[in-house]
Amino acid sequence: MSDLSVCPVCGEKATKICTACQSVAYCSKEHQREDWSQHQKICRPYKIRESPEVGQYWAAVRDLEAGTILLEESPCIFIPQGHPSKSGDLFQTCLTCGTEMHSEGLRLCSRCSWPVCKQACEEVMTGF
Repeated sequence: MSDLSVCPVCGEKATKICTACQSVAYCSKEHQREDWSQHQKICRPYKIRESPEVGQYWAAVRDLEAGTILLEESPCIFIPQGHPSKSGDLFQTCLTCGTEMHSEGLRLCSRCSWPVCKQACEEVMTGF
């Protein structure tokens, strides 16, 4: 969080607060425009607040349109699905070693039913 009393461009007294995030202030509109390429990377429509009842939470600092995305994350796991191979048939990928498995060689883990290519890969996944 920046010091709202100091312009991040020149260090002078700042009185013009960013209306989008209210977390930074500038001494002039010109300096706000000049800093936008850097500030837009951190300009968020919410502030993190804290309450004894609910702990930390996000509070909007301006009106948001329905459907506004506030957070995007990459998945931490991918569920395997059949993929077309060069020959056109579907194949799965062993989750342990990444080997391509066609339907005739498909083996499912006895504990989780996810595809594995051999007993050794199943043992790695289940810890047996």
